[in-house]
Amino acid sequence: MATFALSMKFRGVILLLFVPLLSFPQKGGRPIYPVLSKTSAIADGYVAVNNTAKLLEEIKKDSNKIFISESFELTSRANVTGNNLTIASDKKSVITSKLWFNKFRFFESFTITGKNVTFSGLRLKGDDCDVGMLDHDYYQTAIRCHADSFHIINCDIECFGWAAIYGERYNGMVVEQCYLKNNRNNGYGYGVWFEGLKNSIGLIKDCIFEDNRESIDAGGQLGGYSAQVDPPIPRQTDPSKLIF
Repeated sequence: MATFALSMKFRGVILLLFVPLLSFPQKGGRPIYPVLSKTSAIADGYVAVNNTAKLLEEIKKDSNKIFISESFELTSRANVTGNNLTIASDKKSVITSKLWFNKFRFFESFTITGKNVTFSGLRLKGDDCDVGMLDHDYYQTAIRCHADSFHIINCDIECFGWAAIYGERYNGMVVEQCYLKNNRNNGYGYGVWFEGLKNSIGLIKDCIFEDNRESIDAGGQLGGYSAQVDPPIPRQTDPSKLIF
């Protein structure tokens, strides 16, 4: 796998990582990967969830398996405190989030504080679909990770003005087979933002980024990331469109 050196400065320290050559396509699209069906999920012991109240109840339980069975609007921050927990869906349902916060610079729909949490096959849509659409000083983030070993696989996330995924104080976060689109607003907008603990590394693998202000960035603490695709594709020039 071909690589190139990526240099990132964190509080006066230069961190060198070696990541693969990246591709910047002119057009993107949702990758097609297998998803868990509702029938299989229920047979395997998943709990069907179709509203905010039920979701907030189930994400507190260790080793719980949750299946998003219908679309709904998330009306409160979902703090995932359960360890070894899975939230899955079949991409037929969409969880939407409005700008309902009023006291934070940015506000996440999901906060991950439990360890070994997995999101799979989810579709998340925010309220910042157009740059400058809303007159506000606050910005949305879909997922903010504060815990070790968070794995997000085959999820579609769009229209979150600050970032689709924010890795803060993470270690071992993996973003795989995801489609991250149109996460942007004036001066902000990241597909994935990494700000980890010292020596922590996040991994991005086989993802598509389209029309984000910046596809991937990092800063703050002495964390970093690596990104990979196999086989490698020659690098081009548009930072808003990537395939890993």
